[in-house]
Amino acid sequence: MMAGIALAAVYLLRKFQQGIEVGTEVYEAARSRTTDLIEHFFPLVNSNSMITHAVTFPDGSRHAVPGEAVNDAGYFLWQGAWYRLLVNTNGSKIAVPK
Repeated sequence: MMAGIALAAVYLLRKFQQGIEVGTEVYEAARSRTTDLIEHFFPLVNSNSMITHAVTFPDGSRHAVPGEAVNDAGYFLWQGAWYRLLVNTNGSKIAVPK
């Protein structure tokens, strides 16, 4: 009789542990999806603000262009003139006049 009760207690304990493991997985997945949604609709950091481009200009000079200065199409204003940021065949970033 005691062995049956002990076996039932071990069985119930194991089921409880499995439930906790499943609950933890569900919680982690829900937390991850919620975080992704919040960051998508309310971005806390502009990822371009963490980038500085080393750009070669048409006159051969090189300047650091902040990432937030470059729009989605690759255009940026530098010293009163518009340029487009492109990457040449060597992988170097170049400024092409608009």
